[in-house]
Amino acid sequence: MPRPYFRIAAGVVRSAEDADGNPLYPNKWDPDKLDLPMVETSKQRRPSITAEVMAEFAKVKNPKYRMLLILAASTGCRIAELLGLEIAEVLDDCTTIRVVQQAKGSEITSQLKTVNSARVVDICPEVAALLKEHLAGRTSGLVFPNRQGRPLNPSNIRNRVIHPLLKKKGLPLGGCHIFRRFRMTWLRENSVPPDIERFWLGHANQTVGDDYSMLKRNITFRKQIADRIGAGFTLPDSISAPVVLNVPKTAPQEDQQVVAQVIEL
Repeated sequence: MPRPYFRIAAGVVRSAEDADGNPLYPNKWDPDKLDLPMVETSKQRRPSITAEVMAEFAKVKNPKYRMLLILAASTGCRIAELLGLEIAEVLDDCTTIRVVQQAKGSEITSQLKTVNSARVVDICPEVAALLKEHLAGRTSGLVFPNRQGRPLNPSNIRNRVIHPLLKKKGLPLGGCHIFRRFRMTWLRENSVPPDIERFWLGHANQTVGDDYSMLKRNITFRKQIADRIGAGFTLPDSISAPVVLNVPKTAPQEDQQVVAQVIEL
């Protein structure tokens, strides 16, 4: 059993007390003496994507999926946070989103992954314009609802949109988290201050300096950074406009069918 799981189990056992508050199982376990295996994080799968691949995701035919994936890659929000995003939490002419809840299955919950997940995320003007177009004047409800007004199913997004395109590109399969990793990489490539990076992504402070810094409270400065670094990939001119297939005339019929199937999603 890897050490983090062992600590959870040991903590549960330690928490058992009698009526007087005395521990029921006063065992002292030493992970080293138990010879628990270490988890080599360098060998864990963390698939991500490049700007070129993200530009392909930004061309999927379904406008709702197109906007969802663009917003995921340009904000770094968790997919559950975006699927639970209400229009009322889209602020400042679509240049800011406020994360206060997430989708859990077909329901909405205010219980976020961590206490730091409750935050605001600034959006560059180009993505904000696409988001405004996507909302098309709607003022209530979810930003990305299904036909019944409930959250979209992340498994459907992964299986119907993400995996087909990754397979077409011959890339390792990954889930919705590939867009969060893409954004993290882009922030670091553009030397975004670490405390603002953690604020946007919903991560906890790591240093005393993070606690002291007030940069994340400087809205003007945050928006300047969001404007400067942009989305990090080529955006479509429009969310609602149909995507035109660009398949060479000499392409085999089988390849044309594959491309059409992916773009159709």
